[in-house]
Amino acid sequence: MEIWRKKSFWIGILFFIALSIATLLVIRRELGGQNIIEALIEADGRWLAVAGVSMLLYILIDCLNISSGIRHLGYDVSFSQMLLYSFAGFFFSSITPSSSGGQPGQIYYMRKNGIKVSHGSFSTLLALLSYQTMVFLWGVIGILRERDYFRSFESGYKYVFLIGFLLNLFATVFLLSVLFSKKMTRILAGIFIWFFGGKKIRPEKKHRIIRFFASYHSVSVIIRKNKPALSRILIRSFLQIALYNSITFICARALGVDSADWLTFICTQAAVFVSVSSLPFPGAVGISELGIWTFYGNYIPADMIKNVMLLSRFFSFFLPLIVSGAGILIIQLNMKKYLRTQ
Repeated sequence: MEIWRKKSFWIGILFFIALSIATLLVIRRELGGQNIIEALIEADGRWLAVAGVSMLLYILIDCLNISSGIRHLGYDVSFSQMLLYSFAGFFFSSITPSSSGGQPGQIYYMRKNGIKVSHGSFSTLLALLSYQTMVFLWGVIGILRERDYFRSFESGYKYVFLIGFLLNLFATVFLLSVLFSKKMTRILAGIFIWFFGGKKIRPEKKHRIIRFFASYHSVSVIIRKNKPALSRILIRSFLQIALYNSITFICARALGVDSADWLTFICTQAAVFVSVSSLPFPGAVGISELGIWTFYGNYIPADMIKNVMLLSRFFSFFLPLIVSGAGILIIQLNMKKYLRTQ
């Protein structure tokens, strides 16, 4: 096969193998010698299955939301492509600070499939906006419901989570402006031109940049005119975040903890997630565990919280990271089949 003779093909394979190895090393380092196997053996297998199914549904909803914008722009997206975009989003978000690498990774693969960069950018930002909005909504619900408990924390913890909460608020408002404000689109085009040389940029190149941002903004009109589609994306994101926030509850039940109900756990986890997801740590590693340790002190016995934390991080971060990395590598090995030009 001709593809096997291409230098770029083998470079891509080596790159993803190296990235996968680096990811496993990061996981090993972040576990700090803690044995996840012991926690898995100790847990009830039925609840572990529920955790696995929850993350599977989380990924499937992510696939649907990512493909919604693309399909409304006239592209035919296969299930394998939807999986590829979802895997790329999770994988690169997990290994980059503030989850900044997910959307560029998705746009790269969309471009490989013949999707215009402006269309791919809009589709990923639409899915991100929906996700970010529901993260913030769940976080507000969690903080309001558990406000008395959060007030009891030491001031140091309050400041850390307040900063993360405000960053999420800013990100949500910014994404809304980018997607639906013509003025903001012009401002971003100006910033982009200035950053890459300003007056030194040739007129024809400057024209292409302006045309790119104009076409990017124009596709948002399609979604604004199709409010039912936007509503479906938001509803799916609401359910997606609920599934993700349920993982800590499921893992606690797997280890026999029944000191709090599902809604208490999910609201507490929502407050943790909205506070730490925008902080500059790869996948919020470390600070997320601190949040679990701090926020769940009244709900999980001290001698069990470490194993609950390990199981929760395993199902919500480590396992999806490994699966998404392996999925990207497999698709890379079958590039001719999956990365076809539409």
